[in-house]
Amino acid sequence: MRQLTWVAAIGLAGCGQVPVMSMVELARFDPLSSDLAAVTVAVDVSDGLRVAPEGAVMLLRAAAPDGRAVSEEFILDERRAAEGARWLFGVAEEDAALLEDTRQAILALKAEDPDTAGQLSVSAAPCMAGARAEGPQIVDVFIQVAPDRPFVPVAPRLDLIAEGVPVPAC
Repeated sequence: MRQLTWVAAIGLAGCGQVPVMSMVELARFDPLSSDLAAVTVAVDVSDGLRVAPEGAVMLLRAAAPDGRAVSEEFILDERRAAEGARWLFGVAEEDAALLEDTRQAILALKAEDPDTAGQLSVSAAPCMAGARAEGPQIVDVFIQVAPDRPFVPVAPRLDLIAEGVPVPAC
């Protein structure tokens, strides 16, 4: 069976591009045969920024050409704040069953129509945790598709000021 066509997209006001080397690493990843509950999203932020509460989101969706679709959005849980300004997020334990049900529904749709296209996207909404620091407000977003794989940048070095992204208070 052909791999489900998918895209890793980042939702910081639609900005950013996935680097070519990340696309190579992500091309090896098949969301339909992977443990999606093991995916980790890392977000690095400038001083004064953080990821908004409930601001890290994973979307898993697929659509057949005839319009049938499966779509589910998961608010990611903070796994831990790592050293410095890196925030780590993953699927909440209580969402693991729904995530697997969604994956199975997409597999069933794909079995019925091999031209089904899918999307796995992650987004991270920033917020201002204190006074805005002078200079650029940088956010870097990475994804790790399995514990034994590296973190790969999917939205590197986004300057929220230069991109005109509004950053609300937390």
